[in-house]
Amino acid sequence: LREAARLAPAMASARWSLGRALLSAGDLEPALLALDAALAGGVDSADLHHARAVCLEQLDRRDEAAAANMAALERRPTLAAAHLRLSELSKAAGREAEAEARLAQFMHWTGVESQLSRALGAAREASAGPAAITEVARLYFELARAEESLQWSRRAVELDPRSAEAHRVRGLAASMSGRLDEARVHLSEARRLM
Repeated sequence: LREAARLAPAMASARWSLGRALLSAGDLEPALLALDAALAGGVDSADLHHARAVCLEQLDRRDEAAAANMAALERRPTLAAAHLRLSELSKAAGREAEAEARLAQFMHWTGVESQLSRALGAAREASAGPAAITEVARLYFELARAEESLQWSRRAVELDPRSAEAHRVRGLAASMSGRLDEARVHLSEARRLM
């Protein structure tokens, strides 16, 4: 039993990989079985739920696809692709207002992702200052990607310990990731520097 428990996460991860490969190949029924097995094995990510939604939608199981997209958004509310698919499903069901609201969410999150892409390019330049690095951290925070936000905001604070904004973003990211002591220190420092 211990060996089975030890192997279970690896098996679930392998099923997740298999499900993605089968979905990419268009082999929908086996893909769904593999994705469901990964979910049952403990893989509970937004990406897995969204992959299930894509598969279910292609199998013309629209209500289940919508539920899978909702599960994806419960895990990552910023997942633009899930908002887009829910918009399309709502529109097909005649729920125009819901479709428009989901489309607006899709547009918002793709806009933030586009801003992040530009900010990352600017921050990776040799001449990038702490403000550019803080902007990357802020955008990661807006996308609810706490670990990346924390990594970039730590770098910004190291480069400019007098930046209130760098401390504020670091405090928010630390709070989001459950590092409450670190959050208190940096939010207090941000208030002091303002």
